Amino acid sequence: MRTGLRTRHRSWGTCWRARETWPGRRLTTRTRPTRCFQLGQLLESRGDIDGAHAAWQQAIDAGCEGADYWRERMSPAPGEPPEAAPYPPDPPPQFNPGNLVRTGIDVLEYGLLPLPDVLTYEMAIPVAYWKAEQCAVVLVLQFFGFRPGEPRPIAVRVTYSRAEDGTWKPPAHTAIFGGGFSHDPIADPGSQRDLGGSAMVCGGSSWGTEITPGYPAVIATGRASPEVRYLAVVKDGHEDRRPLKSHFGAWVVCAEQPGPFDVVGFNESGNVVARIAQSVRAPRR
Repeated sequence: MRTGLRTRHRSWGTCWRARETWPGRRLTTRTRPTRCFQLGQLLESRGDIDGAHAAWQQAIDAGCEGADYWRERMSPAPGEPPEAAPYPPDPPPQFNPGNLVRTGIDVLEYGLLPLPDVLTYEMAIPVAYWKAEQCAVVLVLQFFGFRPGEPRPIAVRVTYSRAEDGTWKPPAHTAIFGGGFSHDPIADPGSQRDLGGSAMVCGGSSWGTEITPGYPAVIATGRASPEVRYLAVVKDGHEDRRPLKSHFGAWVVCAEQPGPFDVVGFNESGNVVARIAQSVRAPRR
């Protein structure tokens, strides 16, 4: 099909190459910028965007008026704005941080909750617990972002007291505090690099500044390998051994009385595979 416009190389080019037959005139570099604008619009209407831009650029170079408008028109169309990331749905009630204290009581009464199929950084996940006669502690894994996009695992310790009716309740001033946890089960599930080849490591310990009935005098936390099946607190010659009930190998113990003690890990056969000494300062009486 004959279009009435042709170029020297059978493609739309810059203005000085194009020839318009409809007014019977040839466009050259001396042609007024208006003609270049008209030619550019015609080329644009026929789908030759490169040719249209070349024509408009020639008019701009020739010092036309309104150059900023034509430069803006030749600018690439802005891309579609990226879709905003959907706000994460609320975690299940038993893993919602807002229910952390209530969930801890359920853990003390019924044991650890089964893990959901999908873990998210918005959850508060009970991972271990320990009960003494009049006090208890639940270890809860949470994640906090010290830098955007870099959530860090934190082991939150929530303490409880035994009520007169034998049930568990948070103390009048619930003690909730935390420390670093060496394993991120969401980013690196199954990893044992933080253990450094040991069967068990200590993550941290804390102790009260004074002895208060219903409060732990000392709390110790850490992580164990799958080899560790039982955990014991050995203090003043007495051993309190229990099956290790844990998610991700996390462990926590507490004692009602001050003084040094050992946390001992046993394998399935009952052999000692790890021993961690806890030497703490004595609180005020």
